[in-house]
Amino acid sequence: MPITIERRSVVWQAADDDPVGHACEPRIARLDDGGIVLAFRTGTRRESNDGRPRLLRSEDDGATWQDLERPLDAFGAPGWDLRGAALAQLRDGALLTVIVALDKSLDRPTYNPETEGLVPLANPMALSRDRGATWERLADLSGGPVPQTASQGLLVLPDGDVLCTFETFKQYDERGTWRYLGGSLRSSDGGRTWGDCVISAASDPDGDPHDTMWWDPRIARLGDGELVQFCYAFRHRTRTEGPVHALWSRDDGRTWTPPTPTTLHGQATCPIPLADGRLVVVQQRRAGEQTVVAHVSEDGGRTFDPASETRLHDHAETTAGGADGRLSAFDYLMSMDGFTFGHPCGVATGPDTVLAVWYAGGVTRTSIHAAQLRIQ
Repeated sequence: MPITIERRSVVWQAADDDPVGHACEPRIARLDDGGIVLAFRTGTRRESNDGRPRLLRSEDDGATWQDLERPLDAFGAPGWDLRGAALAQLRDGALLTVIVALDKSLDRPTYNPETEGLVPLANPMALSRDRGATWERLADLSGGPVPQTASQGLLVLPDGDVLCTFETFKQYDERGTWRYLGGSLRSSDGGRTWGDCVISAASDPDGDPHDTMWWDPRIARLGDGELVQFCYAFRHRTRTEGPVHALWSRDDGRTWTPPTPTTLHGQATCPIPLADGRLVVVQQRRAGEQTVVAHVSEDGGRTFDPASETRLHDHAETTAGGADGRLSAFDYLMSMDGFTFGHPCGVATGPDTVLAVWYAGGVTRTSIHAAQLRIQ
């Protein structure tokens, strides 16, 4: 089941004299009219305190892009880093976004070296009725299981409900064990209010010798209606990583299977369903080889055809690596400022075609890259 790369492109890069030259964490949505909206963080570095989402829109499956610039700038005060702007189109045609906002206004590390707690965060939400050009701010996401709940993705279900996946962190000065929770919140009114908190994956520091945390959950709805999430299995106690894990739901996210190991190794892994029931995933690998790869599954991510593995990007620049046990958990979290590629995402552009997007470059200047894939 080979994958053919039909087109590669650099979607966006800053002008040479623009100090805000680091682009990362792309998020993407395909609209009902065929348009594609892409959001990504721009800043002076990956973990700088000046991050703001930039938006682009394509009308030709990613061949060309219109720059919508930075219409969400006002949603963050000075010193707040806005990142991870997830996107989804509601049933009425409006575009919904939820953003992770980190308070980096004080001169201190993003994570507390003594507690592993994260700086204060919020999740601004907004609605666009002109395909991403302008935005109306909604109430911030609420209803998470702990104060430090960070949004991850949005998924609109056939009945109009919206799921917002999340992961959790400790408060900055919070003592005690970090008990990680991953799950989802549900909205039945287009993102204006949220409830029905479901925990789909949790760390078990008392029973799991690895104290595995299920980072970077990525969600999709398969052709048969089943939901799937892929997670980066960070082994907190040993500061290593396990295989990518998946979990499935047959009741629109109300209950989930336990995280189950797959044959894939890597970190953030994005599922992209095709109309015929096949599933394409794009993922980053930072342990050993530094690559972005794509795979195909015929059974919703339970197995993958080894022959389908296709390298989309081989990274030659200096980058921080994966978790190999050499760094403390705090040092690994802080090393993420040196991640210079990854966080792939994508959408299906046809019955057998996919647009995959990721970021790549150096420590202070990265670009947004894309590849058009055909699945045989």
